[in-house]
Formats: sequence, C-alpha cells, structure tokens
Amino acid sequence: MWPLPRELLWAVIIALAIGLISAWPTHQQLISYSQNINSQQQQGSPAPKEKADKPQNEHRDEIVSDIFGIRPGEWLLGLVTLMLWIATARLVKGTEATAERQLRAYIYIRKTNYAEPTADEPWKIKFRIENFGQTPAYNVRVISIAKTVVWNEGRPEIPTPNHVQTIGSMAPTGDFFNFEEILEGDANVDEIKSGSRAIFLVGTIIYDTVFDMKPRVTNFSYYIGGDVKFDDSDEMSASSEGNDAT
Repeated sequence: MWPLPRELLWAVIIALAIGLISAWPTHQQLISYSQNINSQQQQGSPAPKEKADKPQNEHRDEIVSDIFGIRPGEWLLGLVTLMLWIATARLVKGTEATAERQLRAYIYIRKTNYAEPTADEPWKIKFRIENFGQTPAYNVRVISIAKTVVWNEGRPEIPTPNHVQTIGSMAPTGDFFNFEEILEGDANVDEIKSGSRAIFLVGTIIYDTVFDMKPRVTNFSYYIGGDVKFDDSDEMSASSEGNDAT
C-alpha cells in the first residue's frame, strides 16, 4: 500500500486550519450581525422573507471572504501542490541514493594467504582485492604493509602502511588484482607458531566511483601468530579492529 506522504498530510491539516479560521466569524462581524437584527426588530414591521435573508447572505459572503486576496480553496490547492512537489523531490532523491548504493563500486579484500619460509624463499604474504560492485572503480590505490610485531599479550603495535601501489581502474562484477608483500622485520617461525610474535598485513584501498565526487576507502587488517594458530588453510585471520569501509 502506498503510504501517505508526510508533506501532503501537513498540507491538508494546514489547509483545513486556514479554512476554519477564514470561516469563523470575527467579533466585529458578530456585532454587526446583531445590530442588523436589532434594527429590524425596532422598525416594528418584519421585512419580506427575501429581505430578511439578506443579512444572512451578506454574512455568508463575509464568511468565505479571502485571506490576503486568496480564497481558502486556492490556499488549499497551492499548499497541496507545494507539499506534493516537496514529496516528489524527496522521493527522487531517495531513489537516486538507493540506485547509487546498489550500483556503485565496492572494493574489498577477497582473500589473504601466507607461505612459510623455506631455505630459498622468505615468508610470502599475498592478498587479493576485488570489485564486488556493479560499476567500475577508477584511480585505485593500495597502501599496505606486512610486518612482524611482538604480540605483547594481545596488545601488539599495529604497523602503519607505507607501500603505495596504483593500479588504475577495476571493471565491475568481480575484477581483481593480486598482491604480494615483502615482509618487514624478523619473523622466526617458532616465535610465530608459539604466539610470542605475529605477522600483520595492514592496508588501505582508495578508489573513485562513477557516483561520488570524493574517494571511497576500504581499510583492512589481517594477521597470523599471536592468538591465531597455523592451520592447513594458510588463510590469515581478520583482526578485531582496522576493517571498515566508506
């Protein structure tokens, strides 16, 4: 069922109030009407019916008198038109905002992986970003870092991203880019597995959409070690803070 616009409801209320005020006889009108009746009674001869009705007709004309040169019906029509215009403008604006939310680009982390070091290879920290939206993303920039930190009983010092990569545009509905970060800091395998240290992957994705004048931002933060143990999935875990988006 189509809801009644709030503006239209207020228009009806205001118009009814104006009509009631305009129809309500003023104190001066009541005195004038009373004087006319008394004058007729003092003359001693009742006027013909059509003449006796004349003051009432004149009073009725006064009741429907205009306000500022505009009759109550015209006030009602004007107010209803104005409120409908406001309601329509709000509806159009809301529809545009909904379309933007449904169609705009959304870039998030798709997956994060790690590979333990070997005799020939260091730690490898990889991640993928993907456009989950229905329109392209432009001027995509990724600022990231992969670093080893002391776990400090659950209060690690989160590293600040410093590695900037510009990848240009991303097509809609699943276009993606893969990244590999060079690990900073000492990352002893036994310390990571025991939980005394952790490896953090932290970053920010900045991009433009076809709808917005200002860039959109996605922040991400993943880690292994600390209170996250290794498993066969080689997936990093999202941290409790640092994952948000605009």
